[in-house]
Amino acid sequence: MANETIQSAQKSLSVSISKGSDISKFFTRNTGLDFIGWFNLHCAKQGFWKERVLGNSDAVRLRFNQVWDQIPVMFGTKKINLLQFICLQSIFINEIGADMLPITEKVGRKNHPGLAYPFNIITEKKTVLVEGAPTEREVTIKGVSYNTRPLSKTAFELFNDRLYIETHSHLPLADRLKNTTDQRWASTAYPQQEFPTSTDPLESGFIREADFFKFRGRGFIQTTWRANYIPLIKYIQTYKGKNAKVLSYKKKWKGKPEDDVATISTNDDWDDLFQNSNLLIPCVGIRTHNEASGNYLALSSDMDAMFGEGKGSIFRMGLKISGGRQYASLFRSRVIQIMLALHQQTE
Repeated sequence: MANETIQSAQKSLSVSISKGSDISKFFTRNTGLDFIGWFNLHCAKQGFWKERVLGNSDAVRLRFNQVWDQIPVMFGTKKINLLQFICLQSIFINEIGADMLPITEKVGRKNHPGLAYPFNIITEKKTVLVEGAPTEREVTIKGVSYNTRPLSKTAFELFNDRLYIETHSHLPLADRLKNTTDQRWASTAYPQQEFPTSTDPLESGFIREADFFKFRGRGFIQTTWRANYIPLIKYIQTYKGKNAKVLSYKKKWKGKPEDDVATISTNDDWDDLFQNSNLLIPCVGIRTHNEASGNYLALSSDMDAMFGEGKGSIFRMGLKISGGRQYASLFRSRVIQIMLALHQQTE
């Protein structure tokens, strides 16, 4: 690892941050710009960040500060260091784009419209380089189906689940699908020739409340799978704060087993919690995922460990959030690009 990279990392580890205004003060004092302005000038659309930029509106800046005022919620600690901020903010820029909004994953791709997209494992023919020559072969585009066990329940299981049927039997297609024997609903290929792929609840209501669609990615790190929503249900059911939105769901789900809540909850419930809780639930989603995934937010102060691929590394944070080594490698390169650009201005 180059000396300049090591020096920039060590410098970042030494800067303490407890709230959003600390970030603004650090960047303004050292660069003359707040983080958003600095990032867009020195990193956005350049190098490993060539396809990314941050919005610079007052609304984006407000959300930026709202998120980073919740460091104890996200990290479980009162303070973090500048490198932890750079890493998690890099995840945000990649996962949610320019507007700092806790978005819900969009679905649909050519040949895999609407509901088929999260249900299917997607491969398609692409032209790739093999030993220097272009050739066409099958390439995995989205190598996972959300309709799998053990992290979620399959649509087949749910369409035969008493509680699911009782809760959602008023929805379109329930009459065709409740107590189904069609094993395709336990597969990774959506039966799109026979069933609608539209996400409109008036067309596919009974299907779209199944795990593969309901528990797709949401929030700042795109929380996905039933297993990662269960800790959020536990948090809501034991919540002791004053957030009115969370309190309303605490009352609604009081006394119910978490797994039952996961089954009876709806897409609208989760969109409401992620988008209308003053960013609390998306921030809690970061902490619960971090705790369940070996505390990847805690970075090592040992340079070999930090820039390696094991515990305490930048690479591991990217890997735990995305599940893919290609993403993790790109993520590490992006973090280093930010550190080096900042180091050159603060020497």
